[in-house]
Amino acid sequence: MASDHLITVRNYLRARRGRSALLPAELFAEPAWDMLLDLYVSQLEGRCVSAVGACDAAAVPPSTALRWLNRLVDLGLVHRTGNPADLFQSFVGLSPTAHEAIERWVEDFLSVRRGGADGE
Repeated sequence: MASDHLITVRNYLRARRGRSALLPAELFAEPAWDMLLDLYVSQLEGRCVSAVGACDAAAVPPSTALRWLNRLVDLGLVHRTGNPADLFQSFVGLSPTAHEAIERWVEDFLSVRRGGADGE
């Protein structure tokens, strides 16, 4: 199941990025969603993500990405931990609530793609 989810979300992110080759990128800016999906993939892969890395995944200016990251932390969807070896660096990850919500979204997305009840 986890590998299905990983492949699905990676392909979804790739397709989202491809839209900007066809139409103006500013039409599709969803920095919070992009960060959440990137953190989900990273969690499935067992990778740690720095706050800077999460902001990069948002594909928006750094100040905008940081505002969204802070909002996700405030909402309890993302947790931030310091790096004892580097006081200027922090790591971020999905909260269990956010992970579970994205799992449900992926299941629904896969169900629709397979022609499930809502996709018939």
